[in-house]
Amino acid sequence: MDTPQYTSFLDRLQYFINEEGLSLNKFGEMTGFANGGINRVLKERTNFGVDKLLTIMEQFPKLNPAWLLRGVGTMLLDQKHESENTADGPDIYTLLGDGYGMPKEDLIQILRHTARQRDDLAIQVIALSNKVNLLTEKQQAITDILMESHLRGKK
Repeated sequence: MDTPQYTSFLDRLQYFINEEGLSLNKFGEMTGFANGGINRVLKERTNFGVDKLLTIMEQFPKLNPAWLLRGVGTMLLDQKHESENTADGPDIYTLLGDGYGMPKEDLIQILRHTARQRDDLAIQVIALSNKVNLLTEKQQAITDILMESHLRGKK
């Protein structure tokens, strides 16, 4: 299949979704994006985590990861490349070269662990942001009390 040359990962992802005849909502459901998440990613040109990428590759085993990520080759894997796939989905190890000398299973585990760590850090960032907001509110309340006290002292 001859596919247009898109320069960005997100353009290639959008093209693939269209070629599969999927709505963005259906694609999002299949790949674990929250409601409207894939719409936001494509519209706002934002990134998403490697966990979502792994899910996309697992849900669509014929999708060529080299094409999706780097624009190399054709969009769909042909029969020749199917032998490079595992039962768990496309061989991301091949996509990354020799996996920096690591066994493929170890590299995939590291990618998944890194995705979980990123998610844990995002939760911590939200918690810290909530604490900062609470402290800011307390600071404002103290400032208001001091200003009121100061104004009463001038009368």
